[in-house]
Amino acid sequence: MSQGLQIKSLREWIATILAGFFSLLVVLAIVSGDIESVVINMLFALLLAAYQRRFILDNDALLIRSQLKLFGIGITTFSVKRITLSSLDELVLTCGHAKNELMLTFSSEHSTQVERFDFRGQDELIKRILADTGIDYTLRSKGAASKKGHKAAVASKDTVADIFYRHTSPGEILLSHSVSRFAMPLPNSQRKTVYIAVAIGLLITIGVVSSSQNWIAGCVLLALTYLSYWLVRAHLCNQYYFIGQSPQSDIVVDEQYLQLPALLFADKKARKVAKEQVRSIEARWNYYVVDSYSIGWSRRKIKRPHVVSLTFITDEGPTIAVSNMAINGQALLLALTHKNYPVSLERSTKQALPMLFHIRIAVLLGVVGIIISSMIRFL
Repeated sequence: MSQGLQIKSLREWIATILAGFFSLLVVLAIVSGDIESVVINMLFALLLAAYQRRFILDNDALLIRSQLKLFGIGITTFSVKRITLSSLDELVLTCGHAKNELMLTFSSEHSTQVERFDFRGQDELIKRILADTGIDYTLRSKGAASKKGHKAAVASKDTVADIFYRHTSPGEILLSHSVSRFAMPLPNSQRKTVYIAVAIGLLITIGVVSSSQNWIAGCVLLALTYLSYWLVRAHLCNQYYFIGQSPQSDIVVDEQYLQLPALLFADKKARKVAKEQVRSIEARWNYYVVDSYSIGWSRRKIKRPHVVSLTFITDEGPTIAVSNMAINGQALLLALTHKNYPVSLERSTKQALPMLFHIRIAVLLGVVGIIISSMIRFL
């Protein structure tokens, strides 16, 4: 078995790009003769260049380690997750164009945990590492079925309740479920507009930092730029999916038929689909960490399941996939299974509730800007 093989995470790849950006600011500061900016930008460049988050094969275990290490010298270690090969229950590798994802399900004490590692490229190296573990893994492509023939499980009232309502009562079964237009998938035709808005915000941020060296303003603008993708995206989606001829946006679940709104179809026409015309309803779900608590020296995560995507496959054609951000997926699945519609459930490697995650990142950027500004004033 090859030992010490390492995969660089997507976070480390982004940190390296940012290190290059701050290195450019160092050069500009040297040219302008601003010694203070040289020191500050150099510090950021070195810290970002030192950041490492890696997936490592080490003897009989897999490690996910986050640390600062520069020129071969370890500075500090933030966290080390050690997963013994014997505790692994499932390995799923999902390959995409922009990034790859590895999801590990393993047993820990009296519970089952899931760890995800995102990275870019390095396809052959990750396959070599997984092959060296001697454990079977599932290989998938984004938007495609498993290459090992993995099939989603058929869902029933009991399975939906077990996954989504394990610690609570399912409550009332609702037959009408509203779809939020702003949280629908961004159409390809609208992507260019969103990217232009983000690029303008980024240029303004760079201009403010370069001209005034006002780091708190720069970080606040960076946070707003970060959020602008979601804000502009939500505005464009709200406009795109509003259909004047058919403004109704509710999914109605009846014993004999489904009423599907026009915004779910590419031709923007609403449909009333009889139960026998529904071929399948494909639901993919994943956990989202809502909180954590301490037990002794360890921390436990409180996770909630959320629907990542829900697609109706009918004789009238497939619908656009909707997520838990656009609809209450749990309540809809409960209604569908209660009315005996053909539903399949599959665990996904995609992140649940990504918008909330990015809001946290934006808030963090703003807080970092305030801290940096305070530190600079006292130096």
